[in-house]
Amino acid sequence: PIAVPSLRGDDITAVTKPFLEKLAALTHTEITDLSSLEAAIRKRLDRFQASGCRFSDHALDTGFLYYEDDGKNPLRFGALLEGTVTEEDRKHLSSYILTFLGKEYAARRMILQLHMGAQRYTSTKLRQKAGPFGGFAGDGILPSRMIRFIFTVGSGSGIADNRDFV
Repeated sequence: PIAVPSLRGDDITAVTKPFLEKLAALTHTEITDLSSLEAAIRKRLDRFQASGCRFSDHALDTGFLYYEDDGKNPLRFGALLEGTVTEEDRKHLSSYILTFLGKEYAARRMILQLHMGAQRYTSTKLRQKAGPFGGFAGDGILPSRMIRFIFTVGSGSGIADNRDFV
């Protein structure tokens, strides 16, 4: 079997100032607006593609709403850079960036995999060991009370160790 790299793009769509700083450094790009963000993302996609990457993987966590572009995203991005972006505007930006990425992936003939309704917080011990994207998620169809059960049983209650549930 042949192994190829894949791109986990959650940080791109959940854009934050620390992520932008890291992306700017990696791509040697000054990110001052949406156009320069898109240019920096393209540079990273070029690098991933040159390494053999053919797949991208994005989680649309519970509560994700898709917003069509209303033309206000350049202003929203400016507010993000200034530190004044609202949560509602951040959601609009996430939709805009996901749409941009989808078009880029299609143009590059990359596969886009979406995890819809992902529940990320399912095990305290595993989250501490592997971080928030450690592969220990359930899908949003799993009722939240069931997630709570798994969390409770696996969180040092003495009933079972988390390894028993993985």
